Order: sequence, then C-alpha cells, then structure tokens
Amino acid sequence: MDNFLIYEEIQKRDSCIVYRGRIKRSIDFVMIYCVDKFKRHELSNLVRLMYELDHPNIMKFREWYETTNHLWLVMDLCDGGSLKSIIQADGSLPETSIRTIGVHICQGLYYLHQQDILFCDLNPEKIVSEGSNVFKLGNMTLSRMKGENLQAIFDETYDNYLDDVYRGKERPKAQTENFFYTAPEVLRGGEYSVSSDLWSLGCILYEMFA
Repeated sequence: MDNFLIYEEIQKRDSCIVYRGRIKRSIDFVMIYCVDKFKRHELSNLVRLMYELDHPNIMKFREWYETTNHLWLVMDLCDGGSLKSIIQADGSLPETSIRTIGVHICQGLYYLHQQDILFCDLNPEKIVSEGSNVFKLGNMTLSRMKGENLQAIFDETYDNYLDDVYRGKERPKAQTENFFYTAPEVLRGGEYSVSSDLWSLGCILYEMFA
C-alpha cells in the first residue's frame, strides 16, 4: 500500500470500508476497499475475472494487497453513487436518463459475454457512476466463466484457508441474495446463462421506469 494515499471514507459496510485514494506522484484518484479476510473467496474470484478486463463500462481493477488483518482492493474511482441509490432518491427516472444508463449497462454486459463471462448477480447496487454520466458494472464477486462451478471455486478457497481466515466460519455459498433480479430458471436451481443476465437487465430497466 506504499504507492497509495488514503483520503476520506466513502462507504462502510459490515465487512468492508471504501475509501477515496490517490496513486502517489500522480493525479490518478482511485477507490480503495479495505475488506475483512473472511471475504477472500469473493475477492479472489473478482480479481481473477477482472484483472485483464478493459472497457469504459466496467470498473477497472488496479491492484490488490494483503496485510495482517485485511485484503485491500484498488479500483477505478466511481464516487457518483450506485444506480440503487439514484432509484431510491428519485423513484422513476426520465426516459433520456434510462436510455443512457441502459446503453451503458448493455455495452458492459455485451463485453463480458464476449469474454465468456457471466455477471450472474446483476442488480442496481452493482451499477455505479463515476460522476460524469458514465455508468459501470462493478463488484463481480459472484461472476463466473460460462460453464464454471463457482461453488467449487469457493470451496477450494475455503479449504485452503480453513485454519487461517475461515476458522469458525460457515462454508461460503455461491449464490445471490437479490432474488428480485434473478431469472426464474436460476431460482428453480438451473444454471446461470447469458439469458439469465438479460433477465436481470430487463428487471433493472423496468424498475427505472416504474
């Protein structure tokens, strides 16, 4: 973390604090996530999928570090808030705004699908704004390659670190809690697919209109 300066706290959750930061000797501002180590399975998954992605509508992964008590993740600065916060504040959005946001989501999602990556947990909380009318997909902790068994990947991480960060912790589950945006076939126990991502997209577009 010697290459970064940490400024104010942007957001705080149960297992994560998000800071605004800057790369030293530059004017490049970033978001720095300080995450409890028992979230290693999610962060490891995010990093392996995002480290080579490069698209204007996907949050850019920069670096990650490990200290004694935490994992640190450095990403693009997107401090304009999430789509969830915008919907909560405004309710339904103007058609022009919905069109802009919808195009940005579609462009990011299409790029992921071209890389054989399924988002799998697309919802308004994971769509963020960098504050200049550009919206990006982020937080790909539950994403996976097509045909991949994410639960097996989580289980492997859990078993490898059982005597360290997971002592006394339940085995993590590779499933979303945002059921309102989940395709019916997935709720019935089926596999994620491009179609299930598009179902989630449709739910988000409907919510912005409603």
